[in-house]
Amino acid sequence: MGRADPIAGRVAEDAAARALERAGYGILARNLRTPFGELDLVAKKSGRIAFVEVKARRRDGSAGTGEDALTPAKLRRVGRAAEHVLRTRGLEGARREFLGIAVTLEDDGAPGDIRIVPVEEIR
Repeated sequence: MGRADPIAGRVAEDAAARALERAGYGILARNLRTPFGELDLVAKKSGRIAFVEVKARRRDGSAGTGEDALTPAKLRRVGRAAEHVLRTRGLEGARREFLGIAVTLEDDGAPGDIRIVPVEEIR
């Protein structure tokens, strides 16, 4: 996908939100902008707030997989954005988790494989 494709990004985020809902999460926010960047999805399950980065790649594309795009630098940015959201909403003590969701897009642009990737620690 060389350059960002807003339609493919939206398809991937919709598929990721559905996957989270199937896994028992409630979606709290989508495309939440902060001074540290945008959070693709914010969800909640069992009293824990999940901050989610969604990455999509085309099947057999030259850009690698969605998991490849979940880089430490990207995940640190998500962590800073999440801390900002928690701090500005008085939720510093809230239980939280960080997730990456890798979506493989088929040749026709439809979502194929969707993988929820837990991120143990963001530094």
